[in-house]
Amino acid sequence: MAKAIKRVGVIFLAVAIMCLMAIGVILGVNGAKSETAGSLNLNNEIENNLQKTIDLTSGAQATKWNEAVQSSMNNGGANVNVVLQADWLAPTDTHSFGTGVGFSEGRILVPKGATISLFLNGHKINRRLTTELEKGQVILLNGILNLYDSVSGAPNKTTTGTITGGCVNTFGGGIYLDTKAILNMYGGIIAGNTASYNGGGVYANGGQVVLYDGIVKDNTAAAHGGGIYVCASVDFEYGFIMYGGEICNNYASYGGGYAVYNAGTGIMYDGYIHNNTTIQNSAGVLVYGNSSLIMNGGVISENTVTYHNNSNKGGGGLMVGVSSKFIMNGGEIINNKALNESTESVRGAGILVSGSTGSIVTLNKGVISGNSSQNLGGGFYIDESNCSFSIGGGMQIYGNTANGVENNLHLKNGQAVYVTEKLVSENSSTHIGVTLGAGTGLFTLGYLSVGNSLNPSRFFFSDIAGKAVSLNNGEVQITNGTKPTSVVTWKWGNGANQSTTKSHVTLPYTGSNYAIGNNINQIKKSNGDSATEFKIADVGTYAFYVDGTYLNPTFTITIEKNVVEKPEIKNYVMFNTGREQQVIPEWFDEQTMYIFNNKATDIGEYTALVRLKWGKTWEDGTNGDLNFKFQIIPRGIEGKENSSYTHIYLENGYRKSYEDKYEHLINDKEVETSQGKYVLGNISAQTSVKAFINNLRNESNKIKLYDNNNTLVYDGIASGGVVADNLNNVFVATGYKVEYYYNNNLYDTMYLSILGDVVADGVINTLDVTLINRLSRGEIALSELSLEQQLAAMVDNKGKVTSTDGKILLNVIGGNTEVDNYFENVAQEDKYQILVLNNTNGKTYRQNMNLTTLNVYDNAIIGNIAPKTKASEFKTKLATQTSVNASAIAIYKANRAIAGDNDYIGTGYYINYNGKTIYLSVLGDLTGDGEVNTMDVTYLNRIISGNVKLNTNEIKDKLIMLSAIIQNKGNLTTADSETLLNYIGGNADMTKYF
Repeated sequence: MAKAIKRVGVIFLAVAIMCLMAIGVILGVNGAKSETAGSLNLNNEIENNLQKTIDLTSGAQATKWNEAVQSSMNNGGANVNVVLQADWLAPTDTHSFGTGVGFSEGRILVPKGATISLFLNGHKINRRLTTELEKGQVILLNGILNLYDSVSGAPNKTTTGTITGGCVNTFGGGIYLDTKAILNMYGGIIAGNTASYNGGGVYANGGQVVLYDGIVKDNTAAAHGGGIYVCASVDFEYGFIMYGGEICNNYASYGGGYAVYNAGTGIMYDGYIHNNTTIQNSAGVLVYGNSSLIMNGGVISENTVTYHNNSNKGGGGLMVGVSSKFIMNGGEIINNKALNESTESVRGAGILVSGSTGSIVTLNKGVISGNSSQNLGGGFYIDESNCSFSIGGGMQIYGNTANGVENNLHLKNGQAVYVTEKLVSENSSTHIGVTLGAGTGLFTLGYLSVGNSLNPSRFFFSDIAGKAVSLNNGEVQITNGTKPTSVVTWKWGNGANQSTTKSHVTLPYTGSNYAIGNNINQIKKSNGDSATEFKIADVGTYAFYVDGTYLNPTFTITIEKNVVEKPEIKNYVMFNTGREQQVIPEWFDEQTMYIFNNKATDIGEYTALVRLKWGKTWEDGTNGDLNFKFQIIPRGIEGKENSSYTHIYLENGYRKSYEDKYEHLINDKEVETSQGKYVLGNISAQTSVKAFINNLRNESNKIKLYDNNNTLVYDGIASGGVVADNLNNVFVATGYKVEYYYNNNLYDTMYLSILGDVVADGVINTLDVTLINRLSRGEIALSELSLEQQLAAMVDNKGKVTSTDGKILLNVIGGNTEVDNYFENVAQEDKYQILVLNNTNGKTYRQNMNLTTLNVYDNAIIGNIAPKTKASEFKTKLATQTSVNASAIAIYKANRAIAGDNDYIGTGYYINYNGKTIYLSVLGDLTGDGEVNTMDVTYLNRIISGNVKLNTNEIKDKLIMLSAIIQNKGNLTTADSETLLNYIGGNADMTKYF
């Protein structure tokens, strides 16, 4: 627990400290600057908006709070720092903190249009309510609140600053967030608040809660979400984001710790949800009512459901229900309990899937272990037959118990569970135990591999009467086991008995064994033993005898190496060129074989022949002719060489072009088979029908073009290939279909995908941006779109559709970039390289060159360094790449201090080599602390807007620019900063932009 919290705390402590550096003189924070002395000191360059600080002193808190709120609103929502210098206690008679612009019916208010950073500084804000009020929250949040404890950035474990004493008869006892409000919690405690409905500690009604650090504990909700409740995440991709901190010791009837409910969305990267309780469902986390939660990390542990009625429910760690989605990509769900004090059963100590019609539960990676149910489903329990449930190969599911017996997965009512990947278990403590409950459950394995050290019986099925358990065309494999020896059997003669007329046979040496053929009981070895077990493997001549006569051998076999490897015989296909073409099979050797009939000019199918030269034998002992076919075919639909058009396909979430892997109609049948159609891409938006037809290699009088409603737009056969001028005003769009006819027969069909044209109207506009943003938020599954639309949505093309794709299109609409820049895939270089700035035609690019010890120069810059790369890791990789001794590499911070092995490499760090200074650039790290956080985003946006001017003739500004160029399409745009935000949110991988 402590380890997880500490790691995240360090990350976001740096963010807080860098903000504080700009106000250190005002606050007298002497240590702030020293904490970041190794950075580029970029706070001296940034026009930081954290300029105003107001102390809330005893007796003047209400006045000062109003002043802070008004100041922020007067300055366009600029951040104002508020530091609590004493406890702020509401009077016990009125329970009102004050009146004015910063208050609402007794509550502290952050109004819309205001941004406040509140430093509790070890003090309490206490409304001191003991009975419910309709407006009994402590804080009403309509704007943005950044919550810290100590201004020194001390981690939450040592802080006492608390928001408490809220008691409301509706929602959100501690803090209530209205639509579009944002709570960023970097520290402090939200504790001891009560709501008679939902959200004992925090309630977000369309707002966003981001928990970087801090603790939400000891809060109570009578209904849902004892700690935090998030619903209706319409304006945010995720209404709740957990990077760290704790949600603990809270209570609710449903969702003791945290509830994502009623179209809410959440994502968890780290942190700890533990020791929460409920008497109904989901002590730890509740995902319910068309909501979603993605768990990429963190721990859900030691939460307890204790039943006092006949509700028949559970979910000690987590419950999923009613058209909701839970995806586990990492983290742990461990040691949760489901106890029973009623007459009915309790179930699902780890995870309960119940009332979940239409729900999707996908477990890709992580640990589910040590959970204990008093009745059913120790690991997880699936209570419905119509939810989608799958397990990936990265899961470790073991040691869960139900009623004292190992019970890792319990199915009810015919539920099907699909294991979508290879499940690997390498030791006896890591395994899947499966109990299928009553009904007709189906457990389907795509692939199951059991390590040799694990007894296969550990993968067990119990209580399976009346159910189907199948492999579904999968494979069960015992690895590292003994495999049977492959034996090639040679037979001679054409009858039941051996032929004695063939006195000598010559076979090629292959290194494999030969077995004597049928009726081998008639054959004896020279010592009289049966030749049944006699195998021939070595070069030489062997004698065999029949019927016990040993004077003269009946026949002999010679094994010799005078054999010839067969050429690869396959169906060769070539495009028609009008010139004679020749086919030579692979591994054809003119010294040992001849070839005939392998040349042709016209379209058609031909048969060529390969024949051995005299005295040679094929490797399999035969010596006959080999026939192979080849074809000359018309070209399919494709663009002219001077066009950008190319065939594209979808593979593992990426938009790929054929390049050197495929040729259309020659070897791309698997593309059509896998995705159902062929697609032509790299077509610019607002391409007219006439321009499109004229840019095809195919004759226009053999082309038909249909729109995405299958209405004929152009008929080249009927028009004799004439393209009417009015088709200059009609744009081809995503989903259009092209047909090519040869000899009056349909020969090829191709669908069009216009990059960025997701709504399929031929142009790029805000409708496409809106649709992409809905895809990135998960409101629409990408799979619901046509293949052509999916490919059109993959603008950034980094493995998933995110808000970065929408930002790119916004910049295309605004004229800041061109979508054509995104046609080609950028080849990643997973190695350090020398970076230079390349200014071409008014555009600036980050250009990479291979790095060797010979081509480094003074003031050279090494890039392709990922954020959070430790100095020791950098030295090891650099040494491996350049063959330099790692111990000889000293890394210096920007302040010339030597970096420790566990320090992150920051932009502006440098090394010395042969008297040369070589600087380091970490992609996305503009502020020089080795990480990517919101300060880098802020700084990058200031560069993009022109508020910060960089002089790239100076090394420091050059380093910043190289780190800022993420998309590398010639212009810095908001798509670059959006990429950083997606990286921070776990939806982007910076190494994919190298």
